[in-house]
Amino acid sequence: MVNLQRASNGSYFEGWNMAVADLSEPGSTFKTMSLMVALDHGVCDTADIVDLNHGVWMFHNAKMTDHNWRKGGYDSLSVAGILAQSSNVGVSRIIDENYKKDPMKFINAVTATGFADKIDVGVPGTAVPRIATPESKSWSRVALPWMSIGYVVQVPPIYTLNFYNAIANGGKMMRPYLVKEIRRDGHVIERNSPQVVKSSICKASTLKKVQGMLEGVVEYGTAKTIASDLFPIAGKTGTAQLNYGKGGVTKHQVSFCGYFPADKPMYSCIVVVKEPEMPPAAAFMCGDVFKKVAERIYSQEVETDIADLERWKGDSIQLYNLPIVKGGARKEVEEAMKELNLKYEKDASDWISMSKSTEYAGLIANSCPVLNNLVPNVVGMGAADAVYLLESCGMYVQLYGKGRVVKQSIMNGQNIVKGSTITLTLK
Repeated sequence: MVNLQRASNGSYFEGWNMAVADLSEPGSTFKTMSLMVALDHGVCDTADIVDLNHGVWMFHNAKMTDHNWRKGGYDSLSVAGILAQSSNVGVSRIIDENYKKDPMKFINAVTATGFADKIDVGVPGTAVPRIATPESKSWSRVALPWMSIGYVVQVPPIYTLNFYNAIANGGKMMRPYLVKEIRRDGHVIERNSPQVVKSSICKASTLKKVQGMLEGVVEYGTAKTIASDLFPIAGKTGTAQLNYGKGGVTKHQVSFCGYFPADKPMYSCIVVVKEPEMPPAAAFMCGDVFKKVAERIYSQEVETDIADLERWKGDSIQLYNLPIVKGGARKEVEEAMKELNLKYEKDASDWISMSKSTEYAGLIANSCPVLNNLVPNVVGMGAADAVYLLESCGMYVQLYGKGRVVKQSIMNGQNIVKGSTITLTLK
């Protein structure tokens, strides 16, 4: 959602907001919608077996293939397995054979979920999904099977995310919003609150099946590599061709959309990579990012009292047991230390780094003075504070690693050269 881009003069500007404005075909993340509609209408069930003909099927003289058809494909799969393994042939067969005589029955069921209703999050340029119908000029006999796997549909990522959020939210689709309150002179002049777009996107029995199928995608399907040891994840990988090989080059968009923890959902998230330079791999490129974001968010939500941990029990606290604390703005660091109930030797400077005292089993704050025209010492700080401090001095920053700063390429105390690049190593 934060689409900041750096201009040639070093300033930042708000760029193209892909999350709300980019209209593109979602690809396989739409398969969840297709199978949900089919399950809700009772035309199939999760255990039904579908013939996949080794990943190749002809739809009205147009050949559709699965991702593994060159390796022999799947002979057959259950409906749940079709979603888990993201079979194009399986989804398209179910939808085409049950709705080709009345495509609008399928399309109306999709729009009835609220999926295509305009979302206003207060960001200029928010686009609205485009779903073709038999009345559209682009419609053809193969439109329906291709629509079922995420083509002939153009959707901004936030709409796909809102749909998956509804699945996580017990079937209730909400209107997403970014601003909770607008205040002027301390008085609230506008307040946003949760609004229900659709009280139920499908039957309760259908929803339970869909939730189980999305968990299967991560447990044994195309996203099994992103399974977390901390909590279950549910979601769907997505790969779509953007230009169908025009000009001899095929471009792709890959994504992963889901929610966590799957058994008691707290957050939903979508990760999209458009036109990757490497061969498209949704689980590797997007699912891995999803997992890392999810685990770090989850770790902040799970409260653990330090006193309950075995290594903190007893009267004395050994030096090696003290946590690694990132430095930065003094007020924020002090707030964190207070929250953790950790004592430390304080410093009155605005910017500090934290280290373990060599004199006693405790932490000590080290002053990081910011002097005019001199490079500050950011070793020991977190990335956010270090980047803010250095860029406010007119320098460009490159980051390597993660954690806190352990090395800076330009030593502190040297004269600042505006526009110069400083490299920070984090560990």
